[in-house]
Amino acid sequence: MYKQVQELNNYWELVLYNDLYNGTDIDTNFVEIVNRMTTEDVRLMLKQLLDQKNRIEVTMSSTDLTNH
Repeated sequence: MYKQVQELNNYWELVLYNDLYNGTDIDTNFVEIVNRMTTEDVRLMLKQLLDQKNRIEVTMSSTDLTNH
């Protein structure tokens, strides 16, 4: 999938944006970094996100199209 995504312009737009504005190279060694990730790495990252205590409220509604 990574190879397919690399062919899209929006992928390279994101790579360039991160390099220019954040000074972060998100492309070089991407596959190697992902392959080295462990479940513990993911757990710690998720814990850091959840510990921020941010929240978002989403309200969803559906319309019954059969009555129209």
